[in-house]
Amino acid sequence: MRKQWFGDSRDYVKWSVVWRESEPDLTVLYVAMARPDELKGNVHEKVVHFFDSKKDYSQITDLFGVRITVIDQLYESKKHREYFENVIASIEILQTSAPILVFLDPDTGIEPRGTQSNKHVLLSDLEEIAKRLHSGSRLLIYQHATKDKRIDWQTNASQKFMSLPSASSFELRIVDDKACAHDVCFLVATKL
Repeated sequence: MRKQWFGDSRDYVKWSVVWRESEPDLTVLYVAMARPDELKGNVHEKVVHFFDSKKDYSQITDLFGVRITVIDQLYESKKHREYFENVIASIEILQTSAPILVFLDPDTGIEPRGTQSNKHVLLSDLEEIAKRLHSGSRLLIYQHATKDKRIDWQTNASQKFMSLPSASSFELRIVDDKACAHDVCFLVATKL
């Protein structure tokens, strides 16, 4: 997630899905997988700072109140183990008394096979999270459409998740809103 996209039209869909999937009382762990903006063109750094300083991922607590914890540290795939150790520690603390919803918000979704980049969540990290979730907890993953129009990208993302060793202990659904954001969906995996 980049600040340049925080509050765009996809966020209306994204946070509506999180709201519905966490009702009535699941605590949300928002894993922003924050990344620096990649602005092109003749953009002045003072202007970027002005707008970015107004955008703070933790503002989402105004919507969810105490039901949300935000992890907004910068994500780099080369340091993914340390990053997700922090995520797993938060999961273990938050789900001590009740199921939770873990929302992963990478730039584009689950890694393409064999490709490690800052834009994706790695399958190995998904597996580490999935193994630690308790019954009733949910894993929500943002997924963007692929550039290859020949691929059914929603089915492809589902198959990647279902290839995880622990996937058999989850019920998986795809949630989308084609009217508002035709090129994104959310994988919702509920631990059985």
